[in-house]
Amino acid sequence: WLAFVNADVHKAFAPLFGPDGFVEGNLAQEDLKKNAKEKIAHLMRLPNEQLGKHDYLTGTKTTADVYLYVTLTWAKKFEIDLSKYSNLNGFIKRMESDEGLSAVIEQQGLDKIGSL
Repeated sequence: WLAFVNADVHKAFAPLFGPDGFVEGNLAQEDLKKNAKEKIAHLMRLPNEQLGKHDYLTGTKTTADVYLYVTLTWAKKFEIDLSKYSNLNGFIKRMESDEGLSAVIEQQGLDKIGSL
């Protein structure tokens, strides 16, 4: 799961953070971002399915879960529609109830996701 979040999910966000590094022109960049959002939404299907069977990706909380949570913060920032993946909201709630994660979020001055 750590490899999946790192190599597939994280990488899929690159066009959203820097579309000008991929294509020139506003129309091409908007099209690129639209396609990236669709790809990310498709990739989130797999963790959503897994989180329907377990509270965390491997059954117990690991670094992969924290990494997935980070990518979900990005998904919210970029307004990626993940509403059909209901298991992600339960996961977010579990992660945000973790004292360590909450402390880091506060320390960094970030907002919790709450829900997608």
